Amino acid sequence: MSNLLKILLILGLATLCFSNLHLNVKYRNFLNGVGSFDESAAREIYSQFTSVRGKSEYRFKVFVDTLKEIRAHNQGKHTWTQGINDYSDMTFEEFKADKLMAPQNCSATNSFKIAHKGVSIPESYEWASTGMVSPVKNQGSCGSCWSFSTTGALEGLSKLSYGTLESFSEQQLVDCSGSYGNQACNGGLMDNAFKYVRDHGIVQESEYPYKAVKQTCQKTAGGPFKISGFVDIKDCNTLAN
Repeated sequence: MSNLLKILLILGLATLCFSNLHLNVKYRNFLNGVGSFDESAAREIYSQFTSVRGKSEYRFKVFVDTLKEIRAHNQGKHTWTQGINDYSDMTFEEFKADKLMAPQNCSATNSFKIAHKGVSIPESYEWASTGMVSPVKNQGSCGSCWSFSTTGALEGLSKLSYGTLESFSEQQLVDCSGSYGNQACNGGLMDNAFKYVRDHGIVQESEYPYKAVKQTCQKTAGGPFKISGFVDIKDCNTLAN
């Protein structure tokens, strides 16, 4: 494997899967602002909306406010569109209290400079279209986004290095990497998780499925997929110049 393939470009994304995404397809015109806003249409959509918080008139009111915000945005001149997801019946204050966490100390990250003189770098590159990105996943109510960012980078590396896109176990990282400074559902760092994978390896998700809770580590021996190292790219603009 070349030195380039041993480098993980840490561009993690919080990976969430939403059970209500199909509503964006079914009601695309309504969500894009076609026609006037009709509460009966909103009730029809809400009747098909899956809520983990339970159905109520209060939740419906919040849902209606979300639909109005989506329609207003999608009628504007933007390069992206809004849509319905699992949190569409939550206010931002509720979402912030339930899902967002205080900033973490990131002093564990490493600095590294990559020499790329003479290498042609495109202005943009769509990784998903080349089969480098695994399907969307759902972290649930566990604060384990760091583990999904880690597996996302590792999965891309598996495709880049070996030609096969694997799906690695976030649950193994949640359960087993605590000694590296991660705190399971209470947060963690990709760098700490990479150190764990470097030292112990990681298994596929099918072998160690995600539960969204901290459990006793089931893979004390680690797993077969390992990395030799990693770096953090802190300034992508500098990298591209």
